[in-house]
Amino acid sequence: MATKEEVLTALAERVAACHPEIDRLTLITALHKRERLLSTALSHGVAIPHARVPGVPRMVAALGRSRDGLDCQSQDGEPTHLFFLLVTPAEQPTLQLKMLAAASRLLHEERCRALLLEAENVDAMLRVLRHEERRSRNAA
Repeated sequence: MATKEEVLTALAERVAACHPEIDRLTLITALHKRERLLSTALSHGVAIPHARVPGVPRMVAALGRSRDGLDCQSQDGEPTHLFFLLVTPAEQPTLQLKMLAAASRLLHEERCRALLLEAENVDAMLRVLRHEERRSRNAA
């Protein structure tokens, strides 16, 4: 993938393929509309694209990685390597805020980012997220 738009579309298509209750075009449109407001690329190579979608029964997340990094107009001007997509029910705006805060806290940790970038595959990335989330919770 060469652009942020391609990454967002690919993540949305993956989510819609795994969750048929989520309309692919509605999700793609919502993500691109949100991204036009302000880039969801934070700093340290992390972006947390997100959308609230009507009729989505529960929160869904997807994780993407670009080893080379992409220019996503991040806050620090650095390439973005990790994309943590959050899709939440439009009817539950506080859920989105809680999940954005949790994802941001977790991905702010240098150790977590490094382990995600080094992970061999998606299963290993999920194990890293679960482990680091538990570790973070226990430290609090």
